[in-house]
Amino acid sequence: MTGSRYADLGEAPLFQKIVWNEYCVVFPDGRRFPFDEQVRYTALKGWLRKRKVVSAGKAEFMLQFGTTKSGWQRHYIHLDLERLAWFEDDPNFAMTASKVLKLNLLQGKGIDSLLFELCDCALYQNHEDMTQFALGFDNKVLLMQAGTETDARDWIVAIASCLYFGSSAFMSLLRDCQSFFSLALLDSGRTRLSAVEVVDLLRAMGRRASFDEVVAQEAKLGVDGFGMREFIQVVRTVCSDADPHAELTRALRLFGGEQFAQMPAAELVSALASYDIPAKSLALVLRLACTADG
Repeated sequence: MTGSRYADLGEAPLFQKIVWNEYCVVFPDGRRFPFDEQVRYTALKGWLRKRKVVSAGKAEFMLQFGTTKSGWQRHYIHLDLERLAWFEDDPNFAMTASKVLKLNLLQGKGIDSLLFELCDCALYQNHEDMTQFALGFDNKVLLMQAGTETDARDWIVAIASCLYFGSSAFMSLLRDCQSFFSLALLDSGRTRLSAVEVVDLLRAMGRRASFDEVVAQEAKLGVDGFGMREFIQVVRTVCSDADPHAELTRALRLFGGEQFAQMPAAELVSALASYDIPAKSLALVLRLACTADG
């Protein structure tokens, strides 16, 4: 979304991209939050400030440099797995016939929606004012603002959750879980798996979880053994505690010895560069190192 026309200005974009994997949502400053499971079953609704949707060059400029303090309008936001919609008024309250017609048509000033399935979406957060965040879709940008940083974070996590739960990656994860679990049931001849069997099944899927973690999850769910639903929950929640920084430290200890467990960032980048690691990847390593102790 941030085009090359502004790259020569030498400034980092004001709005930085939010990313996520199958475990959690990762903010630009390195903070990680679990997905909002509630969006799978209920819509998130509330009031936010927003600006008029901009496109093309204006969208690139907004993400790079931000916008003015004027031009904000208060809107009622509706978010679910399929869409994000914004209204001038809360559609749950009684309104005049003309406003009902206006909402039904989803047309008019300040009223619109976007379908996630039809758009190539991306999320951004203002690193100077963390109450502001942006949703990029195709070549357009919708800029929003919450009342507090915590509210903004909750909205960002909810939107990212909707995008992930509706993605092919999530569908593929569910299919893998169902396939592996069904085969395990055939081997066991039972309808539920024990904690030991779940640990073995996770290893067969190329995932890692300790027996204690699986037992703790079984107690948390309040079940005796694991059915399909509980197994999927284990795959998504037990693995969500993965810490990339801890994994890197473990790898350094494993392959280089204890003396490499804490390595200056410059030495790490230099070592990676000797293996022809792309410059963009080296820049990412250096950025992550600045947020960690090692």
